[in-house]
Amino acid sequence: MSANDIYIQDNAANGNYDHDVAGIGRQNATNLTNNAIGTGIVQINNPTGLGNNEYLIWGHNNIPLANFLYNDLPVGVGTRLERTWRVNEVNLGGGAVNVGNIDMSFSMSSVPTFASLSTSNVVLIVDTDNDGIFADETPIVASSGGGGTFIFNGVSAITNNVRFTLGTSVILPITFNTFHISCHNTNLATIDYEIETDQTAVEIQFYQSTDKQSWSKFASKPALQNKGQIAAALVPNTTNCFKIEVLQSSGGKFQSTTKVVNCGINQDNLEIYPSHTSGIFTIAGIENAQQITLFDSKGAQVPINSYSIVPNSNVFSANISSLSAGIYIVKIQNHIFRVVKQ
Repeated sequence: MSANDIYIQDNAANGNYDHDVAGIGRQNATNLTNNAIGTGIVQINNPTGLGNNEYLIWGHNNIPLANFLYNDLPVGVGTRLERTWRVNEVNLGGGAVNVGNIDMSFSMSSVPTFASLSTSNVVLIVDTDNDGIFADETPIVASSGGGGTFIFNGVSAITNNVRFTLGTSVILPITFNTFHISCHNTNLATIDYEIETDQTAVEIQFYQSTDKQSWSKFASKPALQNKGQIAAALVPNTTNCFKIEVLQSSGGKFQSTTKVVNCGINQDNLEIYPSHTSGIFTIAGIENAQQITLFDSKGAQVPINSYSIVPNSNVFSANISSLSAGIYIVKIQNHIFRVVKQ
């Protein structure tokens, strides 16, 4: 390895962020690059504090730009890219530095669904505490843009090692209203699903894994069959993971959150469904209704009417029909869920 290999996010342990790598930096006053885009869609320029022997380098994890996620979202964000980027902001010795505030530009013209969004609806999400979670972050609204390009001026949140991605306050066309898994025994489960699709959707695909790394497609449905139930054979005595992908005519995919079940294993299977409701949603995997707290999009706690569906069971229903339409956060101990009141 070169002594000057200061970009380490391309290592497997850091997530293999080794695609479209680009960077800015300064050796001295006459040898510097303060504006770069490389072969990717992210341009960074105008660092306010770039000093000698300071470099900012970024790359991404090669997830297709057309893949959207509806989980791990900050309050007020309805959809985000599955693709993420990661940075090193260091000197030649690998020590962390601060190149100051930067301007960031994203060219999303290759993804029409996203490119058509207004600037005020597009946000930059930075994992500032580097915990691998975006839901606990504060999104940064785009400063300007046009033609599918979104610009963020004076960004101070980018520091060494952090990840970042793009999101939007808009819930984009594919919405997973229901994705619930019921265990029948250690060998069989059923998946209840309901998906709001648009005219670009051509197929619904169901995937299974035991490690969240290697996935196999075990079933598919035409996009018009966007509501129903499907059986899934389980790998017994281990964790089974499931996800749904909606294939678009353009080749892009919308991906659900990953559901994990441990049928026959004594482990918490906490779930809330559906994620979009006009009044009633269900909570499974809790001991009593007192564990449920509800907050509005401003963080204020609001009353919630919850009750047991079946006596002595761990399944409860909650009624929020009297609340205004919008995004609500359900907190159950240390678990955070997002529910949209329609």
